[in-house]
Amino acid sequence: MRKVLADNVEKPDGRLPSSLTGIVGELMVIAGEVAPEHGRSNYGEPSMGLTPSDIYGVEHASSMLSKARRAKEIAEEVLRQLEGNL
Repeated sequence: MRKVLADNVEKPDGRLPSSLTGIVGELMVIAGEVAPEHGRSNYGEPSMGLTPSDIYGVEHASSMLSKARRAKEIAEEVLRQLEGNL
């Protein structure tokens, strides 16, 4: 996903309206931050005998939830703007 976003943000070929480049860039940052956590949040660290609840606390979960909400807001805005350009 990050590569698709990057390809569409970094190439000025008209695929992405310029009004979206800033927020899509923000979405790329969020995706880069949370993607590595996907496996750990589901499986923990099996080789170390750690479950997800051993690794993550309330503060981390709250941070990830905030990032997910912001990503959803960005996705909705992108879709709204793209729909208007069709």
